[in-house]
Amino acid sequence: MDPKQLLDAVDERSQFVIASPLVSSKLKNTDVPLNLVGQGKSSDYASTFHQFWFIDDESMLSDLNYPDLLAALVGDEDVERFSQYFPSDLVFIKGNDEIESQFAERMSRTLQERQVITVVAPSLGSWAIPLLQDASMQWVVPAEYLSMIPPKQQSGVLVPDLVAGVHALFSGKDEIHVLKWRMISL
Repeated sequence: MDPKQLLDAVDERSQFVIASPLVSSKLKNTDVPLNLVGQGKSSDYASTFHQFWFIDDESMLSDLNYPDLLAALVGDEDVERFSQYFPSDLVFIKGNDEIESQFAERMSRTLQERQVITVVAPSLGSWAIPLLQDASMQWVVPAEYLSMIPPKQQSGVLVPDLVAGVHALFSGKDEIHVLKWRMISL
């Protein structure tokens, strides 16, 4: 992708043009027009843009409610920072020396013993494949992983709250707006 070509395609008549995180990262060393809004999980290149949407994984779980669900949080080492929102015995972190199949087996055994029905996973790895064979298990994942989950096992999807982001753009109060996450029940 050529950043210059992309910037030439931005229509000056548009009040705002919102770039995806990938496009935003490619524009970090260019001069962007005022109406181009960047977004991403790092604010390292936010200064390139007049307006920037920061996707805040840290606030993802604190802003979500899981009423009446016995849920487990699983994933790689990045899950550790989310564990404060769940009882420690329901958080599974893949160890550095643990191979994917060992991690999946350890999780499967514990989840069956605890009768966990919903798994919240901020990211998925190959460790999830054996667990997807358990049709009784429901999953809540970010939108980019939803296609990996069989439709009957999709409990919810995590998406950035774009409506709040657009509202912040039109109100003009934040140069950097923190996008929080919403769970949409499926």
